[in-house]
Parts: sequence; C-alpha cells; structure tokens
Amino acid sequence: ALCGDGDLQEGVAMEAMALAGRLKLSKLILLFDSNDIQLDGPTHLATNEDIKAKVESMNWDYQIVNEPNDLTDLSKAIEQAKKSDKPSFIEVKSIIGFGSKNAGTSKTHGSPIGTEETANMRKSLGYDYKEFVVPEEVYEDFKNSFKARGEKLNKIWEENLVKYQEKYPNEFLELSLIMSNDINIDFDKLIPQENSVNEATRVTIGKLINTLSPHSKALIGGSADLTSSTKVKGINGDFDFDNRTGRNINFGVREHAMAGIINGMVLHNLKAFSGGFFIFSDYMKPAIRIAALMDIPATYIFTHDSVAVGEDGPTHEPIEQLTMFRAMPNINVFRPGNANEVRHAFRYALEAKKTPNIIALTRQNIKVDYTVNYDTFKKGAYTVYGGKDFEAILLATGSEVELAVETAELLKQENNINVRVVSMPSRELFIKQSRDYRTEVLPEDKLIIAVEMGSTLGWYEFADIVYGIDEFGRSGKGEEVQEYFGFTKEKLAKFYLDNLN
Repeated sequence: ALCGDGDLQEGVAMEAMALAGRLKLSKLILLFDSNDIQLDGPTHLATNEDIKAKVESMNWDYQIVNEPNDLTDLSKAIEQAKKSDKPSFIEVKSIIGFGSKNAGTSKTHGSPIGTEETANMRKSLGYDYKEFVVPEEVYEDFKNSFKARGEKLNKIWEENLVKYQEKYPNEFLELSLIMSNDINIDFDKLIPQENSVNEATRVTIGKLINTLSPHSKALIGGSADLTSSTKVKGINGDFDFDNRTGRNINFGVREHAMAGIINGMVLHNLKAFSGGFFIFSDYMKPAIRIAALMDIPATYIFTHDSVAVGEDGPTHEPIEQLTMFRAMPNINVFRPGNANEVRHAFRYALEAKKTPNIIALTRQNIKVDYTVNYDTFKKGAYTVYGGKDFEAILLATGSEVELAVETAELLKQENNINVRVVSMPSRELFIKQSRDYRTEVLPEDKLIIAVEMGSTLGWYEFADIVYGIDEFGRSGKGEEVQEYFGFTKEKLAKFYLDNLN
C-alpha cells in the first residue's frame, strides 16, 4: 500500500496502523512517500513527530530509502519487509515535483505544472517525446516484464489450486464459494420465520450471527469495543496472530478504521460485518460513503438506535443519523421492527452483491408480534395491522412499529377508530416498487402520520404529518425519555385525534 504525509496525519491511519501492529499483520507493507510537503506548505507547519519511533511503538518494522530513484534500494527494502513477522513501514524520501522548477515545494502539490514547464521537465529528464506519446519500447518492456511475470505467477497459482482441490476438496469448495461471492446459505431452513417476542433486536442479530456463521467461512466481523452491548461477535474465537482462523475481530475503539477494514475484506468477497452504537456511526461515515461510492456490499450493524438508550444521555442518543444515511446515494438503511424483520434484513445484507447495508437495532425489548415473508420484506414497506376499512395510517419504523400498533389498538378500543399500521424497514427498497404497490400501501386519499424517534427531515415524502424528534435527547431511564418526547400510546393517540381533521 502507498501513503503520503497527509494520510498519516489522519486519525484513521493511526487507528488502522495500531491494530495492524497489534495483530502482527506481516503481509502488510506500507510505502510512505515522504517528501515533507503538504498542500499548505512544509509538513513541519503541522507536525514534528518522529515517524520511526512512532511506527516502531505500534509494533511495525521500519526501514528508510533515501534515494527513491534507485530502485535497487527500494526493491531490497521490500524483500526485507517480506521476511518480517510484523507489518512493515518503508519511508521513501522522495522529492515532490521532481524535475520541475518548483520541485520540493507545495506549488507542485495541488496545482498543474503547466504546458511550458511540462515541456521543460520532459527535457530535463531526457524524455524527448511529445505529450500523450508513449514510445514503443515502453509497451514492449511492459509486455516482456510485467505481463510475462503476471502470467507466470498466475500459472503457478492455477497449478497450486488444482493440487489444493485434490488434497482438500471440501476446503476448496468453500474457497470457490468465497471467490465467486456466493454465500450459499439455506436461509429458509436455518432462520425461523416465526417472531421472537419480547427480545431486543440487538439480541436477535447476535443469535443470527451465531446460527449462520458455521455454515459459511465468509462471515467475519466484530465490534468497536462494544461486543457485550451490540451482541455483534464473530465465531471461532478472536482473530489474532496466534489464531488466524478466529472470526471475531476486536477492533477496539477505532470506528473509522473498523469500517475501512470491513470494506477491504468485502472487496475480497468476505461477508464482513461491523458492530457499534448508532451514534458512533458519525466516526464511520467517510468509510461508509466510500463503500457506497465503490459498490461494496459491506454490512454495518448499529444498536442503541434512538433516545430509548436513556441513561447514557444525549451524547449517545441518535437523532440525525438515520436521516444522514438515508440521504446518502447507493446505500440501504434498514430499521427492523422486530426479530422477523431483523432476520430478513441480515439475509438481504449477506446476499447483496454491491450495495452496502446499514441495520439499525434497539437496545430495548420489542413485544410486537407480526411476521412477513422475505419477498414481502424486500418491498420495503407493508401493512402489519388493520384491515381494508381504515381512516388513516400510522407509518413507523423500528421500535415505533410496536408503539403504532399499541396506539391503533387504543384508538379502536376507546374511540372506535380504525387505523392501519405500516412498517417501513427500508425507504430505499420501498421507493423502488411500482407506483401501484406504493399507493396500495400508502393511499394518497388517507391521512398518513409518520412515527419515528428521530429527525423529521425526509419523512414528508411519505407522510402528511410527522411525529418525531428535532432536538437532542435527554438523560434518564429509557422509558422516561420516551415519555418526555411523547412516544407513548396515550400521547400518540391524543396527537392523532388532535390532527385527525
């Protein structure tokens, strides 16, 4: 891998490097383009650290190459790095803009060199060709060295693969499934369709990981120092330098690196997943955005998804996070309403071929008992309570589906009002459905009230009125905070009656 001065100033670099050193990821070689220049000027304006001492303190091997244009020294350093039992860091003392009049200055960092200076640069380097001209000998050298070397190594790989298949047929089949990005799990057989009542959806995801992981070596993941809370934990013990078959990764409090590492594993066709509190998704957003941009089907599992967190207070209570990710292109955001929907959401994420998926789960137990099949779930929204005769709709996600059903039952009992309840675990899947289906679920001639313990922004695309939270949370017991913000069946029923007309 390659990095520059600016890369090493990012916090995520230190997160990832510290973990790589702890795990002794000896196959990792990092080439540091050390030119002492960044966009605003010399690096000493922003840092004065001893990079050698820094990387060695994180259990990395360190080497330095002072003459970058002598490929012999660089090649020797790389060969030496391959022998290490630690990750290796090779500092290459390069000159930015080498060959130009502004070499070694920040002027060559973010600005084009210009036509005239480019011509002078080609001349000073003895490259007597016009722009966009690549001499034939370059093509020939590429063909005879790089291409030939690749073909030779690929042949060796294929021969070894045949030998491996003959000696380890079962393991070869598992490897082939991973290489073909095929999860090959019989979800209908392994996952019960009935609902688990009075269970937090974070507990459900933990059970799913334990149930499915033995059936696919591709499942691997872990949490950012929150395993006991998120229940997101891989099997076969902890991945470590003395247990490379462990499928639980102790990421530590390194959310940004965790998301980036998950992305990297998914690029190699592993079904990698991460776990953390939803509020800490803020630290992961850049890497999640990259996954969406790159069509990486990573799975990000978040728990403690609302103000029902309670005692941890407003610093730990998500408000705008659902809205933030729903605004992001090319990503699915799932907020399941009970165990049945969690199972379908996790299945959808594991079967995905390109789009990343977020699954937001509860800390508190969920009692509402409804089930839908997988095909219905993939439509993104559907009726879970109420018949054809109704006067309005409560549209809800996550734990608020239970609240909506309880409110509908209260309105029926005390006011003889029939209300439909629609669960919408995924807006992204719902808007992909036909107009006929969307208007069947959410008729345009009915009052629709969206109910969600979070920002109201974005809900008016689907609802006439939104019952949400547009301020930071409060400290207190979870049920007390929910009552403070009006998320009880009595207060929601009153709100409904007040807005009926």
